[in-house]
Amino acid sequence: MHFSLPVLSLLSALATTATAQMVIGSDGPQPAATYGHVFNHAAIRSANLTASKAFYGSVLGMRELFTLTTSAVTVMQLGYPSPVDETAQHMVQTQGSRAGKLELLHVTGKAPETGPVGRLSHLAWTVKDVQATQERMVMAGAKILKKTGEDEGLAAVVKEYFGIPAGGVAAVTEFFRPVLFVRGPDGVLIEIIQY
Repeated sequence: MHFSLPVLSLLSALATTATAQMVIGSDGPQPAATYGHVFNHAAIRSANLTASKAFYGSVLGMRELFTLTTSAVTVMQLGYPSPVDETAQHMVQTQGSRAGKLELLHVTGKAPETGPVGRLSHLAWTVKDVQATQERMVMAGAKILKKTGEDEGLAAVVKEYFGIPAGGVAAVTEFFRPVLFVRGPDGVLIEIIQY
């Protein structure tokens, strides 16, 4: 299936229907405390990393930055090189400030215990100061699922959102210790990583 309309034209066409109206945003300036924040990646749970990599790579042109395998989970991150001849090595070195990556998660050894494969696992942002961001989240009344630097809450997070069974938590604890996990207002897991 091919789509010939550019996105803006498509949005304009939708907005001209009797039931749709597009209103341009009116937000003020970005809060200074959030300067440097980057939407880093979206993660989905994959039943077959080879097939997923082939689709996102061959069909959509994403390139593999890295694959990390533990006894509990395999994580593959894909992104777009910029410039087009950028090496994977350079892409990994700049991953903290690189926006728009896709992370594929595959639970190793057995099928995920919770939630369907193909489900959105989480959305991730990289920030300059994860502790300050955590404080802002607390002040805003956000639901903190796991604080940065702590392990409490990690087992529940990795089981519910990553599909990693309780026996696999030890394999990912060190990796996730510095990460802040927050439940967004729509129930989506938000991962906050300091770069």
